[in-house]
Amino acid sequence: MATPLTKTTAREQLVRLGLRPRGIPLDLAAAYVGLSPQLFLAEIERGVYPRPSRHGQAEHDRHKRCVWDVAALDRAMDRLSGLQTGATASPGLNDVQADMMAAIDG
Repeated sequence: MATPLTKTTAREQLVRLGLRPRGIPLDLAAAYVGLSPQLFLAEIERGVYPRPSRHGQAEHDRHKRCVWDVAALDRAMDRLSGLQTGATASPGLNDVQADMMAAIDG
């Protein structure tokens, strides 16, 4: 029977496989968007960044583990920087470049 991996070892294996964790803890989520944990939490309260998902036992369990979805953080950063995503998105640089190349090639 295999020995269970520690959280650090599991993360290291994901990185070696070219994968990044989808859910990250507070300190990493704050660093991911370039903020201190305190400012990040304040921005969450203002609605700038998404709330975490909570994992644990009962609803009243104060020891639930909170993780932030990297994709949700990316979408929040896209909104903040003026990039749009989804059906109303303006074409990305690669789309514009492809259109220009198609026009040049005739």
